[in-house]
Amino acid sequence: MSDLSEFEVYLRTAAPPLSGLRPFVCEGSPLNCQVALVGYNPATSLSADFWDFWDAESGFDKERWFETYKQERAAEPLKEGRTRRRQISMTRQRIELFLNGLDTSCLETNLYWDASPDRASRPPTGDGPFGELLQRCPNLRLIVCHDPRAFEQTKRLGLDARTERVDHFANRKKGWGNAAALALGKEMKVILDQSN
Repeated sequence: MSDLSEFEVYLRTAAPPLSGLRPFVCEGSPLNCQVALVGYNPATSLSADFWDFWDAESGFDKERWFETYKQERAAEPLKEGRTRRRQISMTRQRIELFLNGLDTSCLETNLYWDASPDRASRPPTGDGPFGELLQRCPNLRLIVCHDPRAFEQTKRLGLDARTERVDHFANRKKGWGNAAALALGKEMKVILDQSN
C-alpha cells in the first residue's frame, strides 16, 4: 500500500464522502507539501464534494476544483442589495497571490473543515480536525496561519515545522492588498529556503 493510499484511509474517516467537509486544497499529494496555510474555516460552500477532486494515485486536482469553485460562485443567487459578485472571494484571490509568491507546494487547510459564510456562523468547537492532518504530512517545514485561533492550536501541536502568524487575508484594515499578499508569499519562500 502506497503512502497516499494509507493517507486516503485516514482521510475517508476524517472527512467521509458527501459530508460537506473540505479538509484541504492542494495540487497533487498533500504528503509532498512543504508549506501549510491554515485559516479558520472555508467561506464558500460547494455542492461538489471534496472526493470529486481526489485520486488515490495522484492526490487532489486543484485546477479542476478551482474551476468548479468559480462556476458554483457564479451560479449562486446574489445577496440582497448586491448587483454583482466577484468571481473569487477576496480571501481566495489573496491566497492565490500568496501561493504565486511562495512558488512551492502548499497545503491549504483550516482549523474547521465545514464552510460558513462568516466566522460568526461557525463558532469554535474543540480543537478542530486539522491537527492530525498536519501531523500526517511529513514534509511540512513551514506553517502560515492567517487566523489567531488556528495559530494557537497549531503551536500546541508541537510540530517541527516553523509556525508564522499573519493577519487574515480578508482584513483590509491591516493593509492587505494584492501586492502585499504576493510579497508575503515571497517572504515565506525565503524563510522556507533558509530552513532547508
